[in-house]
Amino acid sequence: MALTAWLQDLGHQTVYAAGPVEADAAFETGDFDVVLSDVQMPGNFRLEWIERRLQAECPPPVLLMTGSPQLESAIRAANLPIAGYLLKPIDFKKTAPLLERLGQERRQRRALFSLAQEVARLTGQRPATSGDSAADELRELAGRLAAEASRPPRERAGETGGQPWLDAIVETIAVLEKTKHSFRSKELGELRKRLLQLVPGAAV
Repeated sequence: MALTAWLQDLGHQTVYAAGPVEADAAFETGDFDVVLSDVQMPGNFRLEWIERRLQAECPPPVLLMTGSPQLESAIRAANLPIAGYLLKPIDFKKTAPLLERLGQERRQRRALFSLAQEVARLTGQRPATSGDSAADELRELAGRLAAEASRPPRERAGETGGQPWLDAIVETIAVLEKTKHSFRSKELGELRKRLLQLVPGAAV
């Protein structure tokens, strides 16, 4: 398959699935940065597999491809949080930077989701006290971080996909800095450093 060969030539590791059963089996053995799916994939004519995959925890971005665009499938795709709708023949020159950007954002979201879980775990270990606003604030922010990391990236004109989760990271870092003396947790301090690494241009 030309697309698979092109991706491998770019240095990407690829797994080819002929239908939803094979695709599900691939996800059981590993995680993926991006999903490229033909609109006419057998067993997925109404995009039901794509919809189910996008509802998973911290799903990868999805790029749909078609050589014969139809109004019905285009409408269904427009109602899903997909990252792009590509027409065949694929313009490889334009698609390469898109794949690179989506893959990088996917890796950032995975790291963010993991950090959000750690923040929730560490603040959950802290004994609850009356008026413990710092712990409450961090727990709330951990939930926001996890929600942003789980939100499938979607391409919209004039919208920067990473901004909401970036704002949530910055706010969490600020709260960790503000509360570091009350928590006195080395682990939370390390979390702050790891969160800073996800902020473009930030110095740790």
